[in-house]
Amino acid sequence: RSSALVKRRLKQAEQLLKKHDEKGFHAELSRALLGYLGDRLNLDTHALTREQLRAALAERAVAPPTIDALFGIVDRCEVARFSPEAAEREPQKLFDAARDVMARI
Repeated sequence: RSSALVKRRLKQAEQLLKKHDEKGFHAELSRALLGYLGDRLNLDTHALTREQLRAALAERAVAPPTIDALFGIVDRCEVARFSPEAAEREPQKLFDAARDVMARI
């Protein structure tokens, strides 16, 4: 189930990127990452704090560099969404990095 959902979420993010909808792209990419975690690891990502989510990932043997990369991408998405002057310079690279992190989880 998680595979089909993540593909749909990533496809939506990619379509928003092609339409140059930066805010929509970053919002959807963040949702895709967190949604994938929730689906893949059976976690309610919306009910957990960042620290609780980190601990849950570590308990499930997700490597610390992968956890750091995941939160780095989510942070970059949040900054780009809420601070227009800090828009992501290379959104395609961010998209590719998100796909890489998902593959490592």
